[in-house]
Amino acid sequence: MPFLSDRPYALAETPASRLFVNLDSVVTALHAEHLFTGIRIRLGMTWIASRPDFLSRHQNWIEVNGLYSNFINLIWIMVFPILCVANR
Repeated sequence: MPFLSDRPYALAETPASRLFVNLDSVVTALHAEHLFTGIRIRLGMTWIASRPDFLSRHQNWIEVNGLYSNFINLIWIMVFPILCVANR
């Protein structure tokens, strides 16, 4: 990476550092996809929940959606630090 060559914290041009950068980019893209999917699901649930009598019949859908999104957030909270520490 020529733009980082004069800096002491630049990554070495080794296969291991290149693999780390590539895997980090893939994981970041997966995280972005999870975020956008969650936003789309929540917007869809908001649109569906605006109908009359939805909450009396399908309250479980909203609860399951919230539990799933919190579970995904906890997984990402553990994955990112592990990946950052793995390169050290």
